[in-house]
Amino acid sequence: NEICISRGLKDAAILYQETEIPLISIIAGMEDEGIKIDLKYAKGLEKKYKKEMIELQKNVYEEISKLDLKEIPEELFKKLGNPINLNSPLQLSILIYDGLELRSPEKDMSRGTGEKILKYYIDNNNYADLFRAILDYRKIKKLMTTYITKIPKLVREDTEKVHYNFNQYGARTGRFSSSNPNMQNIPARNEDIRKMFIPEKEKVFVCADYSQQEPRILAHVSGDRNLIKAYKENRDIYAWVGSLLYNLPYEECLEAYSEQAAKRRYMIKQVILGIMYGRGVASVAEELKISKKEAQGLINLFFDTFKAVEKTIDGYIKMAKFKGYVTTVYGRKIIF
Repeated sequence: NEICISRGLKDAAILYQETEIPLISIIAGMEDEGIKIDLKYAKGLEKKYKKEMIELQKNVYEEISKLDLKEIPEELFKKLGNPINLNSPLQLSILIYDGLELRSPEKDMSRGTGEKILKYYIDNNNYADLFRAILDYRKIKKLMTTYITKIPKLVREDTEKVHYNFNQYGARTGRFSSSNPNMQNIPARNEDIRKMFIPEKEKVFVCADYSQQEPRILAHVSGDRNLIKAYKENRDIYAWVGSLLYNLPYEECLEAYSEQAAKRRYMIKQVILGIMYGRGVASVAEELKISKKEAQGLINLFFDTFKAVEKTIDGYIKMAKFKGYVTTVYGRKIIF
């Protein structure tokens, strides 16, 4: 209507009326339908992972027993459990910063115990085995508490299913989110946990995924001739970009060609997605475990090859600065 047009919301109004509103009944149907859980299998899985978690916990305590913790001030030493509680950030921080006297990699010199900091310590001191053991323990602990023990408890007695929530406007970008439990965050590479979810009798699960969705949208939005050409020729976009950037035959950049080719393709994929999602040079370098100079070189090479992409990104940045928002191709506004 005239109000939507006057406020520059014509496309957003169409998106709302033709996509968002019709989706409501579909999403409600999905939530009502729910998903079946193999409770017998989940019980066995809990026993298996509990046993593994106890073993990993022992590994951590063995590493701690090798340490000389006499330098910890008495008032702090009293706060340590016996044994140390591996789930306590306070006790771990005392162990790391007072017992081992390590310096935090964080600029504010905080006494953090998060995954990023522990990974840093694996590469930068003599206690790599200790920090690796802690991270291994945490990984299993998280799987246990987030999925293996939690999800079976959410099964409703009347339907014998889990009835999750899909939040249609879960993110500011318009992307879905899910809760109780988060069905969008089931570990992709953990077959044990995925097998907890089973189809009903005489039904099957169908798995479908978009093929290289993000760069496909990038080609559409930017109109870059090189990217569009790759899609028209039905190329693997990451391998094709790799062949251009590294000046190698396309076939030698395909994942199946060699281990080196697979590594090269992965690097290109991270660069492309990093650029698209606004990751900086430092972040790309950290992801690929290369220097900032090498990361900057890859990014520069990408923009030199796909000039329309850089122009498009710059255009969106200017739109955000001068208009206070950016829009998707369907007119959804994200206001800053």
